[in-house]
Amino acid sequence: MPSPLASVADSALDAQAAQELRGAEDAVRAFGALLAATRSAVADAKGDAPGEERWVVAQQAVSRLDQTRSPVTIAVTALDRLRIDAANRVPPVDTARLDAAWQRATALQAELEATFRPLAEALPTG
Repeated sequence: MPSPLASVADSALDAQAAQELRGAEDAVRAFGALLAATRSAVADAKGDAPGEERWVVAQQAVSRLDQTRSPVTIAVTALDRLRIDAANRVPPVDTARLDAAWQRATALQAELEATFRPLAEALPTG
């Protein structure tokens, strides 16, 4: 019976995975920097109708916060693509670092979503 092919290290793949994860982590820091102000704006607008001044300020804060999440989604998508590409390589590539970066990025994405959603849903839409 033939032995399974050993996986090989790919430093370029590991570097790409690390770069994507850094981008996601930078976005998390940007999200954190805006979070307190956004929470405050949303709390100040509680009970205000859409279009009222405090509601507009809160909606703008929520929109800015939402924009900071985009690099995390981009990183997860890029890491997904790298994982698909790596799965099709011959000889097989060691994906331990790539898989760890993907797991961390998807966890960050879930954390941001869990924090963001209640703020977005707190503002009436009309």
